[in-house]
Amino acid sequence: LDALAAEVSETRPAYGAPASLAALVRARGEFLGGGCLVPPSGVAPSGDPARLVAAYSAPLDFYAAYHVPFFAAWAVCEHAALFASRNDRARAADLLGPIATRAPNRRWLVETLQRYR
Repeated sequence: LDALAAEVSETRPAYGAPASLAALVRARGEFLGGGCLVPPSGVAPSGDPARLVAAYSAPLDFYAAYHVPFFAAWAVCEHAALFASRNDRARAADLLGPIATRAPNRRWLVETLQRYR
């Protein structure tokens, strides 16, 4: 992913956002919030909080999300879990609320949102 990101130029645009995807993969090594599928472990993030927030706030790799639709929800779920792990449950709920509202039949999103409220 780093090599793909390094090859990007005006005449050779990226296929997706490889730097964004790489940052999310690395963030997973420093924090796991459960992806809205399992309750968070309660373990505090081991990485630099600013770097984790930057990884979760980066533009989503459209092509990764297109090919693996859960990827988009997972990124938002982990971002929300990061806020919750820092005792900012209101911000976590604000972040997760819009996608849980758009997908009311995805109970993992709705149940996670209820935990944050």
